[in-house]
Amino acid sequence: MSHLKVQDLLPKDYGYVVLAVAGGSFLNARLAFRVTKARKDYGIQAPTMFSNENPVFNRIMRAHMDYLEHFPFYAVTVLLGGLEFPRVCATAGATWVIARAVYADIYTEDPSKRFKEFIPPALAQIVVIGCTVIFGLRQTGILDSLPDLISK
Repeated sequence: MSHLKVQDLLPKDYGYVVLAVAGGSFLNARLAFRVTKARKDYGIQAPTMFSNENPVFNRIMRAHMDYLEHFPFYAVTVLLGGLEFPRVCATAGATWVIARAVYADIYTEDPSKRFKEFIPPALAQIVVIGCTVIFGLRQTGILDSLPDLISK
């Protein structure tokens, strides 16, 4: 008897989707390491989240917290949208990770310059949200019935 493997159930290029999410996990580790180093450098002990005396530490901490606010949403939409559009979601996902790394660096240096750096990850997120919505509509059958509804 032949055993079915998980890879047999997923789209051919889904591994790239998984790697894009793993890249996001590595970026999280990088940002967490920065916070740990900043705590040591500036003498700020956990669980203290912010310092009244050190705005550099605050920016490093905030860049990591901002990332943590967005990462779950990113990961879920990349993984789900990738079931229907693996290459698109893997590409948008990798773009998101790289753009978020740049965003964190800019935010740490000078938060006033972060706004234009927010555009690339936001666009990548919109792409994977669209892929996820299309996947959901196809799974429910709604998308298949749209041509009939439009023609009536």
